[in-house]
Amino acid sequence: MMTRCSCIVVCGLLFACSGRGDAPSSHRDASNERPSASVPGSTVDTVRRYCSQNPGTLRVSEDSVGPLDLRMNLKSLRGVCPSARDTVDAEKSDTNPSLVFHFKGLTAVATQLEDSLVPTQPADVWLVFGGDGLL
Repeated sequence: MMTRCSCIVVCGLLFACSGRGDAPSSHRDASNERPSASVPGSTVDTVRRYCSQNPGTLRVSEDSVGPLDLRMNLKSLRGVCPSARDTVDAEKSDTNPSLVFHFKGLTAVATQLEDSLVPTQPADVWLVFGGDGLL
């Protein structure tokens, strides 16, 4: 639990110190990313591409990112944000399944340190990027 809080605090500090106000981008360089599996022929619903349509900054704390409670399992998080999509967090020698949550001006990534996503378990690591977060 302490490791998770430490990771969230470090990510939050990096986010706060980034000084970038531009639109959020993927948390990894495109050359390191592997696209997630998607359903053939599926399209993105432009109305629901964000988890929250509310304007302004989102609160980021040690236990939540906007409406997302970091202790919730992935299935419950998908219920809060139906526009969440599967992705992978690619490290140098490992890839970890993740869910990415897009908010206007903020992106949150929930990663599990498993071979595949386990919907009944919470994320092991959270990463937050963007300029519209309030610590």
